[in-house]
Amino acid sequence: MSEEGYNGWANYPTWCIHLHLSGNPYWVEAAREAKAAAQADPDQYNHGAANLARWSLADRLWEELTDPEYGWALTRGSQNAAALLGWDLLEWAIRQADWREIAEAFLEAAGEDEATYPEDAFPIEYYDPEDEGEDN
Repeated sequence: MSEEGYNGWANYPTWCIHLHLSGNPYWVEAAREAKAAAQADPDQYNHGAANLARWSLADRLWEELTDPEYGWALTRGSQNAAALLGWDLLEWAIRQADWREIAEAFLEAAGEDEATYPEDAFPIEYYDPEDEGEDN
């Protein structure tokens, strides 16, 4: 992480995305899954388990967070100038983020003792499309 970035992160979008996702148990579990998958075949293409896990999780973060089904309120089809401006700024920020740095932070957190993440440590509810229609 560069000192020239933002709060020790590569830049503001990287810091902000990590800030908003770091309390989400979904991403902690995704990091654990990426780590386990990479350790199952650490020598694939001679990259090593740590790199494979980081690249895999970074790709998953990018794919899921940029998927229209994720729930972005802004839509490209709008003719509203404010909505278009918001969408353009959001797209810019997402492209600026260092997804591998975010993934590495999640992988470090997932490597810590399970006791670090007690069941009630994550007050943020996350949206899971598979839960839709279920009674809570």
